[in-house]
Amino acid sequence: MWNAAQLDTWLQNPRTFLPGTKMSFAGIPDPTDRRDVIAFVEVQVAPVEDAPAP
Repeated sequence: MWNAAQLDTWLQNPRTFLPGTKMSFAGIPDPTDRRDVIAFVEVQVAPVEDAPAP
């Protein structure tokens, strides 16, 4: 599983994250944009807590 720091590094410059691979994604150079993407991903993958029984 990726952590936020790894995801930030990859989003900034995917070509340097894993040398030798071809990426058509150029990256997201703006730190604020990367932070927003990471926050969105974290919300999407967060476990859903069970709702209390009625």
